[in-house]
Amino acid sequence: MALALEHPELRMRFGALPDLLRQRKPLLPGRRAGTRLFQALELYRTLGAGPRFRPAWAGWNEDQPVLAVSTSGTSGRPGTVLLSPANLASSARAVNRAVGLGPGDRWLNVLPLQHIAGIAILVRCLQAGATMVLHERFDVNAVWTALRDHAITHISLVPALLARLLEHAGTARAPASLRVVLVGGGHLDEALAARALAHDWPIHVTWGMTETASAVAIRRLDASALPQTHRVGRPLAGLQVRVTDNQARLAIWGPQVTAGRHPARVRRRSRAGVPRRWHLSPDWGTVDPHGEVWVLGRRDRIVISGGVNVPLEAVERTLLTHPAVREVWAMGLPDPVWGERVAALVVGEAEVEALGRWVRERLPAAWRPREIHRLARLPRTPLGKIDAAAARRLVSAPLDGGQ
Repeated sequence: MALALEHPELRMRFGALPDLLRQRKPLLPGRRAGTRLFQALELYRTLGAGPRFRPAWAGWNEDQPVLAVSTSGTSGRPGTVLLSPANLASSARAVNRAVGLGPGDRWLNVLPLQHIAGIAILVRCLQAGATMVLHERFDVNAVWTALRDHAITHISLVPALLARLLEHAGTARAPASLRVVLVGGGHLDEALAARALAHDWPIHVTWGMTETASAVAIRRLDASALPQTHRVGRPLAGLQVRVTDNQARLAIWGPQVTAGRHPARVRRRSRAGVPRRWHLSPDWGTVDPHGEVWVLGRRDRIVISGGVNVPLEAVERTLLTHPAVREVWAMGLPDPVWGERVAALVVGEAEVEALGRWVRERLPAAWRPREIHRLARLPRTPLGKIDAAAARRLVSAPLDGGQ
């Protein structure tokens, strides 16, 4: 197998174990190390190449960590996760089987290469002998042009990027070459999913995390049925999912699951032959009688206000039903009386006073935002997810239009 890489600056095709992997010098001398092209080539060399990630040098252990991958920091607490070649290869094989990636296919990568979402695309293309088309960033004009004119078959997006792409495409149908739009990194709103399906976008919802080397489950949405975007499908090959503890949190087991975050502990567990552990995710949900996983929310997206559990995603969905609201982020803030109070950041033309009336008519008292702030845009991470830490800083600072 081979990996083909396309970028505005050059095109390259790699064999299974090219000489460049054995080099201990930069792959692109003189190029700025921060560019995505540089990152992609250095990552390719680090992985060792080949459909099974065979070593490019002696002493390689496929169960030993090879990458320390940054988590997205959505919760405001970014960190790193250690992943081995076995984790990455197992994930790539399972995902490629689920989305039908093979030689001749072209996956457009607009996601950050320091996070698993971007890394995984390179690994999948390497595994399948497919082409990774690499863009430096998400530019909606460039993405639409590539989808329409460059025979792209696969693309990965977070919901916010999908919304921007649909807005740009207008009433145009999805390009005929496009077979998979993999949407993850957060819950996909059903109205947004329905809008995409109405124009023939091949939407696949996915649930995964850095600790599982990307996807745990993938399900293609059916345009003839309600999207049910909380239902993410059966676990991918090699993975098991179960509901655990009294908060109904979802736990995952399988070869894709990281051995841990601390290098010394990972080495000790590997040498001792300790079996893989279950990974307890931050998400809560259920597994239905058909074996399909339903992801109903995040544990850290429930606040307790006045002794009442408040699901922040339900607050957001209610605000999004207002016709003049485009985006919402709700959060819990410390409160000396209630323990926590709900605050909301809103993008749209709706007046704060009108939104206060809207939620009073539709939400229980404890669920209603005590503060509503209107913004031009929500703060986001490079991956396109909400930057929760930045959102909290905005609320703690003076804002216009607050209630």
